[in-house]
Order: sequence, then C-alpha cells, then structure tokens
Amino acid sequence: MCKILKGKLLVDIKNNFDRINKKEVEAREITIKLNNFAKNISDLQLQEEMMLQRSNEMGSQLAKLMRELDVSNIDIVTSLLDQEKLLKQKVVAIECEAEFFMANWVNLLKLTERMEITESLEDEILEMNIVFSQMNDSFTKLSSDLDDVTNKRDQL
Repeated sequence: MCKILKGKLLVDIKNNFDRINKKEVEAREITIKLNNFAKNISDLQLQEEMMLQRSNEMGSQLAKLMRELDVSNIDIVTSLLDQEKLLKQKVVAIECEAEFFMANWVNLLKLTERMEITESLEDEILEMNIVFSQMNDSFTKLSSDLDDVTNKRDQL
C-alpha cells in the first residue's frame, strides 16, 4: 500500500509540479503581456503628453497669429479710414474747384457777351462814322454849293 500511495503521491506531485510549471509559464506570459500593456500605456501617455505639448504650442501660435491679425486688421481699418478721409477732402476740393470753374465760366460768358456787344457797338460806330463821313462830305458839298449859289446871287 505504501508503494501505491507513494506512486499516487508521485503522480500527484508530478501533476501538481506540471500544473505549477504550466501556471508559471502562464504567469510569465501574463507578466510579459502586462509588461507589454504597461509599455503600450506608457507609450500612449508619452504620445498624449507630446500631443498636449504640441496642442499648447499650437494654441500659443494661434493666439499670437490672432493678435497679429487683430493688429493687421486695425492697421487696415485705420488705413482705410485715412483713405476715406483723404478722398472726402479731395471731393470737397474738386467741388470747390468746380464751383470756382463755374463762376469763372459764367463771368467768361458775361465777358464774351460784353465783347460781342462791344464788337457790335464798334461795328455800329464804324458804320456811323462812315455815315457821318458821308454826311460830312454831303454837307461840305452842300455848303460849297450854297456858297456857289450865294456867290452867284451876290454877283447878280
């Protein structure tokens, strides 16, 4: 009986030893898997930290770009307002020049009309001078004829 018990015990010990070996192998495999899992988690955490750092850098760059854009927009708006003001001043200056031109044009028209009237009067004066000259010639002739007639009468 002792031999049977001893044989059974040896078989049980061997089975238990095999089972323990199997469990140790499984435990090593699980440990390897856990270590790989821990490494993957560590890698993911590192990637997360790097992504967070890049996100912060990009956020900083975005904030900087937005400030630059705001400054640029303010400069553009200021420039446009200055241009608008300058254009309004030019419009006022052109309107003043137009009014001055119109006033000068009206004065020129009046002067032209006066010159036309003056030329017309000069023409009439010239015609009157011609008529006066003709009348003077006629008067001189009549006077001469009257003198002749008077002389002839006196001679009679």
